[in-house]
Order: sequence, then structure tokens, then C-alpha cells
Amino acid sequence: MAEEKSKFFFDPYMMTSLSDLKKRLLANSQVREEYESIMNKPKILFIKDHELAKLPAYETAEAAGADVRSVEALSIPAGGRALVSTGLKCVIEPGWEIQVRPRSGLAFKQGVTVLNGPGTIDSDYAGILGVLLINHGETPFEVAEGDRIAQIVVAPVTQGEFGWADQGRETARGAGGFGSTGIS
Repeated sequence: MAEEKSKFFFDPYMMTSLSDLKKRLLANSQVREEYESIMNKPKILFIKDHELAKLPAYETAEAAGADVRSVEALSIPAGGRALVSTGLKCVIEPGWEIQVRPRSGLAFKQGVTVLNGPGTIDSDYAGILGVLLINHGETPFEVAEGDRIAQIVVAPVTQGEFGWADQGRETARGAGGFGSTGIS
């Protein structure tokens, strides 16, 4: 009886570059459509509501967050907070959200962070993107027009289904919280 060949095999003479393989696969329209639906980035559009508004921008090629800029100059006193306008209105595809996060340099060097970080901008929000900054520093923090004040991260949304239960399940942690597992 002849030995049955596996349908998966490695033949060094048949090797091709990954880019050639990708080109051949994408020549098939069905495969191409599936690939594009997986690889396409969600379209996040903005309405310019202020003349100084600028589109968010990724500062490096692999950045997860895109920086957003202030369209106003203001001072945030030590211990104070302010809602800083970006002059942008978001148009977000359903199924996606924008998370507003602090910029690490502002937090480390100035003690300034996003108060409700990460803040969530839902796809059905139609107002202006404002960033709620708080100054934990010891001196006033000056925001100038055009300053990068926060970063935004685009994320998929998963909605849960909520309901009632008669009782919870037994776990090793139980109801312990707020440091109950220790620090070391």
C-alpha cells in the first residue's frame, strides 16, 4: 500500500516570498475582499469646527495613539482642571470608539493628565472633542494654541448583555478588592 502524503508539506524548491504569495492570494477576488475587510482601518472622520483645528496625527510609524491639539490658549492653575477644546467633531463608524488618553511626557514632566482617562467618545457622540485636563503640578500649566494635549486611540466596541443572577460564583478572591491581593 502506498504511503499517503499529508496535505501539508514543506518543499524548499517551491518556496516563494511572502509578498509574492500575498499578491497571488489577493488576485482571487473573494480572498481579497476578506483580507481587506480584516485589514482595513476604521474610517474616523472629523468636522473642523474651529479654524485652528488640526487632524489628529501619529507622531511615529508604530504609535498606538494619535496626538490631538488645543485650539485655545489658557492657564490651568496648580490643582485645577479645564476642558480644553480641540475644535474637532468626530464622525465615528458604529462598532468603534475613540479613547482619550494622557500624553506621558505631560504627565511626567508637568504633572498634567487627562482627568477621566481614558475618556470614551462613543460613535453616536456628535459634539466637539474636548479634553479634560487636570494639573497635579505645583505651578500653573500654560496651554498654547496648537499644543499637543492628549492622544486618542481607536478601539473596537463590544457590548455585553446584562441580566440578573440569584447568586455569584465562588472564587479564591471572593469579595476582596482594593489591594486585597497585596503588592509583592
